[in-house]
Amino acid sequence: MIRRKDDAVVQRVRASRRRILERCGGNPHRLLKWAGRIESAHRGQLIVFEESKR
Repeated sequence: MIRRKDDAVVQRVRASRRRILERCGGNPHRLLKWAGRIESAHRGQLIVFEESKR
């Protein structure tokens, strides 16, 4: 399914992205550090895709 720009799901994702960036003060380094902490805290819940061997 293709999502339109004004789709409710797209709006929710964009709002979440804005809140996360605001939480990090708009600083990309802080954003990466925050994302790393979240990833570490939820390591067992991550889905990892292995690169296909061609």
